[in-house]
Amino acid sequence: MKPPCLFSQFLASIGAGLTLLSALFPQVAHAEPKRFLFFAGSESHGWGAHQHPAGSVILSDALKKSGLDVDVELTFEWPDLARLKQADAFVIYADGWWSHPATDHLDDLQAFMNGGGGLTVLHWATGIGGDIDAQRDHHEDPIRVQWRKLVGADFEPWHSVSKFWDASFEKLADHEVTQGVPPFTIWDECYFHLRCTDPEHDHVTPMHGALPPVAIIQPGARADSGSQSAIDAVGERKEDQYCAWGFERPAGGRAFGYTGGHLHWNWARDEVRKLILNGICWTSGAKVPVKGVETPRPSAAQMLAHLKKNPGWTEENVQIALDLAAEGKAVRWTAYDGGALPDLAANESNKFEGETINVLKQSGGQATPQAMSSFGAGLWSNESQLWWRDGKPGDSLDLALPVEREGDYQIGVALTKAIDYGKVQLLLDGDALNDDAIDCFAAAGVLHSGEILLGQRHLTAGQHTLSIKITGAHPDAVKRYMVGLDFVRLQP
Repeated sequence: MKPPCLFSQFLASIGAGLTLLSALFPQVAHAEPKRFLFFAGSESHGWGAHQHPAGSVILSDALKKSGLDVDVELTFEWPDLARLKQADAFVIYADGWWSHPATDHLDDLQAFMNGGGGLTVLHWATGIGGDIDAQRDHHEDPIRVQWRKLVGADFEPWHSVSKFWDASFEKLADHEVTQGVPPFTIWDECYFHLRCTDPEHDHVTPMHGALPPVAIIQPGARADSGSQSAIDAVGERKEDQYCAWGFERPAGGRAFGYTGGHLHWNWARDEVRKLILNGICWTSGAKVPVKGVETPRPSAAQMLAHLKKNPGWTEENVQIALDLAAEGKAVRWTAYDGGALPDLAANESNKFEGETINVLKQSGGQATPQAMSSFGAGLWSNESQLWWRDGKPGDSLDLALPVEREGDYQIGVALTKAIDYGKVQLLLDGDALNDDAIDCFAAAGVLHSGEILLGQRHLTAGQHTLSIKITGAHPDAVKRYMVGLDFVRLQP
């Protein structure tokens, strides 16, 4: 009889062991990368505005550099349904209303989303439909009804508001889309008072809440200037508005909308870019990272790379402006559209920090520096403010504003808002700078107002006096009438 082969027995035992391990630990298939398709419309509004190709390059490149397992493609031609279905999420950054590229493709988008596809719409692409006749009831327009069933809300003519304002994203929702996004304020043409009254409204989640200034709503002036219902909502009922939202579509798929994006330069803001990329990622069905989608900040060279007809903006001065904006300083980009962008850092020489400003006199209470980093790192200039407490209505605080050179100056201030802060009027050399009192009340948290522009004044060289007068408080405020001054800026 032939003796057994020990080596064959060894191999057989190894094979049996591997079979057992395979049964106990079945192989897990490698997940496919999430596929994102960006569609960019043409640029349409001149330098630095509605730069859909350049903005789409910035956003799509950022997603590629996020470290996530993604496949990202950018197209300038509208995709057919077969191509759409190859993607997990589709992004539209283009003009809207009569120019909306999706108007003749809503059935394709519906089929794509019914299959679980995600849709993101940015800026004017949040509104659809061709006819903007002022006498027509756009709420019942079949195209807009179908659109709302896809994206949840609509930038509707003669109803919604399109104006530049300091949109606050300080009261953020507790949602995957806001993960890792710090509170911020952005100056942009952020539409609000969107049409969202269908049954779908129950499935829409605003990503923030903000109260725009009612004065920017001008019913009937233009199709994008708002409505009486917008005045009632903002001015009378004080209803928070939203410019970004998520929509869990009942029929399948998710949508994310963001109405900012008029200004190209804001894509360099880390907070904005993270919010948008989080939203795009969420629509694909992927889990948003706990810290959000983190991407490198684009340089000035990258922001300028795909723009046309540069009026004289140098890479150096654009980088200075982008750095200032990243620090939370207000950059009014449209003020420089017609020519060269100046060195905005030079304007910082006319900035007076609240905590170091010279207090000339006060009629009541006490004013002292206060550290503010615990309320939001990077929100307050130098992480500090001048804190005036124990004042009462009628009290004034006089501050010194030395001016080196005679000229015309735009006057701006940044204040603090909280539940126990009051209403104030500001005066320069005894003349009122604001007709209506500035209300520094916030129902929750301690918030930064952003820079508030108070108009232009001709100032002679020498010392001037800025007076802050307490006029009262919001009805819901705790009546401590406190005031916080971050800084005063005199911009030539």
